[in-house]
Amino acid sequence: MRGLIILFLLILSLEAQADGIADLKAFIAGLTTFQADFVQTVRQGRKEQRESGVLTLKRPTRFRWDYLKPHPHMVLADGFHVWVYDKELEQASRQPQKKAVSGTPAQVLTGDVPVEQTFVISALPGQGDLSWVRLVPRDKDSQYDYIKVALRDRQLARMDIVDKLGQTTEIEFAKIRRNPEVPWDFFIFEVPKGVDLIDDQSEE
Repeated sequence: MRGLIILFLLILSLEAQADGIADLKAFIAGLTTFQADFVQTVRQGRKEQRESGVLTLKRPTRFRWDYLKPHPHMVLADGFHVWVYDKELEQASRQPQKKAVSGTPAQVLTGDVPVEQTFVISALPGQGDLSWVRLVPRDKDSQYDYIKVALRDRQLARMDIVDKLGQTTEIEFAKIRRNPEVPWDFFIFEVPKGVDLIDDQSEE
C-alpha cells in the first residue's frame, strides 16, 4: 500500500512539473502586450536592494522597465537598442539590443523566436498555486546561470534570476494586464537636452 501511495505522489509530481512548461508556453502564446507592477529584490551576500515600478512590453522586441522607487530610472528597448536613463543623474546609455538581451529574462518575454531555441527548459516541482520552470541560457557567454519562472493560472507571477557572480534577483509581479493597448511610440526614447550619453555600439 505504501508503495502505491509513493507511486501516486510521484505521478502527481511529474504531472505538476509537466504543467509548468505547458503553463509557460500558454502564457507566451497569443501574448502581444503585457503590463504589470513589480517589486525587484537583488541579493548578494548579506546585501539586499529593493526597487519597485512598472513593466510594459510589446512583442516582439519592445520592453520598458520604469523603476519608480526608491530611485527613479528607466530601462527601455526600442527594437534596436537598449537604453538606460537616469533623469536625476542626467545620464543615459545605450547598446545594441541583440547584445544586451542575449540570455536575459527580457529574451524570455519579448524574444521573436520560440523560448526553447534560446533556453534549455526544465520543469520544477510546483509550490502551492505556482508552477515553476527553470531556463538555462544556450548562449554560453550569457551573464546568467539560470532563470526560474513561476506562473499562477498561466500568468507570470515571479522570476528568480541567478547570475554568474552569485547575485540573485527576485522579481514579483502584481496587477497584471494581459494584451492592453500600448502604442509603439511608448518605446521610443530621445536623449533630453543636456543629458550625457554613453554610447556603446560594440557587438561583443
